[in-house]
Amino acid sequence: MCGNERHLEETRYKILVKITRWSQSGLLASIFWALAMAVVWWSVAALVIGPLGIAPIWHDQEVDFTQAPKNLDNPYETPRYVYPPWTAVLLIPFSFMPLPLAVLIQICVFFVLLAVLIHRYGGNTGHVILVVTSYWAFDNGLELNIDWLPVLGILVPAFLSGPLLLTKPQVALGVWLSYSRKQLIRAANVTLALLAVSFILWDNWPEAMWDSLQRWTLTDEYYDQFNLAPIALLPVPISLAIGAWIGWHAFKQRSVILSLLAWMFFVPYIPTYTMIVYFVPITMRLPFLAFIINVTMWIIYGGVILFVVLFRL
Repeated sequence: MCGNERHLEETRYKILVKITRWSQSGLLASIFWALAMAVVWWSVAALVIGPLGIAPIWHDQEVDFTQAPKNLDNPYETPRYVYPPWTAVLLIPFSFMPLPLAVLIQICVFFVLLAVLIHRYGGNTGHVILVVTSYWAFDNGLELNIDWLPVLGILVPAFLSGPLLLTKPQVALGVWLSYSRKQLIRAANVTLALLAVSFILWDNWPEAMWDSLQRWTLTDEYYDQFNLAPIALLPVPISLAIGAWIGWHAFKQRSVILSLLAWMFFVPYIPTYTMIVYFVPITMRLPFLAFIINVTMWIIYGGVILFVVLFRL
């Protein structure tokens, strides 16, 4: 057997071993559930909610995320674009796709990343099922954002995390609490290098980003109505104290899951579709509470949605 054939056989063997391990750990089953429910919620939006006019679907994707890559020289010319400029670069492939396909691919990627995140940090298929069958998952079928980018930032090597976490820092930047000093220094160096390049390419983009934030979010009553951030629902000192307490334990234990949960108590705004990210640590740490939340949300909102659907038919 020549060297190339031997190398090919070794590669095949390694792939088979990895697939076997994934199967034994339940990851393959979890990925199946993630993909299946992604298609289900996308189909509900595309075939029921949208056509019946029950609610607008994929608005941010249509006017923002699939359009910003067409304005790469100045993404802030795109309505509702309030993210670092390199985010538009990462979304380039979706700007060439029909909107339904772009949304379908992104929601599939998002749910699979959540499944991988759960398994990497000690979860199982049951946790994944709770997350992808939740009301928050359904809401992502209606109004998918780009939360999959910071979730990917949690999963990549630590030194590469910064550029992805900063696409939406309010989602998962807190995972840096779980990094060792060496990891944090490397992550900071790569992030600073990216920022330096970004100022060369997009000049004083933070000012443009701040102007967009003021125009599209800070003065929009819609965001206040659907803000689920603890800091907006609880007295601020209590929310910060809870976050600090969880964050301290996350730091001591180097726990990504706890750091993600802690960050939830510091951010000023959490829309319903982003709650699925924070539902992951809740599900993994308190599965019974997650189950109660899941059932309660479906009773409240699911009943309303079903009534409207039946009324429109």
